[in-house]
Amino acid sequence: MRVGSNARLLAVGLVGIFSCAVSSLAGAQNPTRVRVISVPVITSAPLQIAIQKGFFADEKLDIQASFIPGGAIALPTVIAGQADIVMSSIVTTILADQQGLGLQIVAPAGTSNTQPPDAAALVAKSGSGFRSGKDLEGKRLAVNTRNNILWLYARAWIEKTGGDATKVTFLEVPVPQMIDAIQGGRVDAAFVIEPFLAAEQTDRVAVIAYPYFDVQGGGIPNSQFVALKTYIAANSDTIERFSRAYNRGVDWLNERRGTDEWIDALAKYTKMSPDLVRKLPASPFVKSVEPIAVNEIVKLMKKHGMLNAGYEPKDLIYRTAIPNAP
Repeated sequence: MRVGSNARLLAVGLVGIFSCAVSSLAGAQNPTRVRVISVPVITSAPLQIAIQKGFFADEKLDIQASFIPGGAIALPTVIAGQADIVMSSIVTTILADQQGLGLQIVAPAGTSNTQPPDAAALVAKSGSGFRSGKDLEGKRLAVNTRNNILWLYARAWIEKTGGDATKVTFLEVPVPQMIDAIQGGRVDAAFVIEPFLAAEQTDRVAVIAYPYFDVQGGGIPNSQFVALKTYIAANSDTIERFSRAYNRGVDWLNERRGTDEWIDALAKYTKMSPDLVRKLPASPFVKSVEPIAVNEIVKLMKKHGMLNAGYEPKDLIYRTAIPNAP
């Protein structure tokens, strides 16, 4: 997604679909209000836990949290002043940074597993025989949108495993509909993310590969919470308090990973059944964004024509999301 000059109009038009999910206010005196927009998926769990457990209230922050269906439409809202902090795909954030829109990452969100299985997988019908990018030449591959992180890593995996990505037809299909698209013959394969893979019967599709791991060795920082640099500069103390409370949410989740308490907490706000949450790959949540991993994503984006050759991600990560920052 490229955020253009009409971002403000888009953001204003989106206000009607927001639904206020939760507030962190719990009797704190003179709390600072922070408007946060996220997606109701596993990757926003630290935010939700920090709200539920009162970690933000402890920092005297009143988090006004809203959900939207997908992260791609969140970024224009922060640019338009409709939100203070939003969840965004790393690819979307980098594209916005290249355009000089003045954003910085203040906290991590989704990170791929360092070992398979992962929460994002390339799948096809069982028995398809697809094993490599070469096998997908002349085939139709579903991604949720073009020029995003799934599209990018699907292309990178195809080329790394001997195929020519220009000989694969990429079709945009909403993630919840991808398995049905395979079954109905609309596409031959799909890059699916959880929970829509775990929700399917295993005999409907088979995993071909885990592209994040195969291309970059896992640990891909695929989404983050971002804010405008102008907001951060004017509210640096608020961002520091946000980060401390968020990291307490990370610790709470990691200490209970895979337990019934962990499963019930995630099921509550994702609206998934506990049985489905139990099937999901339980990777640890993280407190920082690795600059080296971001640089690798930038290289891939340049290779696939998404960025200007001279672009470098300077100051993209704010100190609250930098590993071992003082």
